[in-house]
Amino acid sequence: MRKGVYTSYAIRRATVALFVGTLLVVLGTIALFPAYGAIRSEIAFQMAVSQSAVVSSGQDPMKMAEEAGRQLGVLANREIPAKLSAHEAVDLVLLHKGNIIIEGINYKRSVGIGVRGKAPDRTSLLAFTRSLQSDSKVSGLDLPISALLSEKDISFNFIIELK
Repeated sequence: MRKGVYTSYAIRRATVALFVGTLLVVLGTIALFPAYGAIRSEIAFQMAVSQSAVVSSGQDPMKMAEEAGRQLGVLANREIPAKLSAHEAVDLVLLHKGNIIIEGINYKRSVGIGVRGKAPDRTSLLAFTRSLQSDSKVSGLDLPISALLSEKDISFNFIIELK
């Protein structure tokens, strides 16, 4: 009797597990079906666009791909002209510093030269920034107005934009 109950329980358990597994597969298929349709329509759209581009240009697709690759190669091998070396950037700032105390210089070619320091007074700071702006290598200087609020012992931080 016990063996029959155990066998019956095991069969029920296997049936429930099979049912749950089948249900998960069916639900997963239903959930993924819209994504499959969207991907398929996107691929069809891209194929239609590429075919119309080839037909409208009248060129061989391989020649177009080779030309695009050649142009990308030229762009990849083109060197970005260096604005200044790090040494020249430091020299540029120190050349114009006057009685300003420079606490830090940060140079990044893409951004410019970041300068941090202390000025004894407002006129010294303004003279320093005007001197830098008159340099032929400088295209602009971004000094926050808040640096000019106090009259003495001014801590400043600004960015020099290079040409």
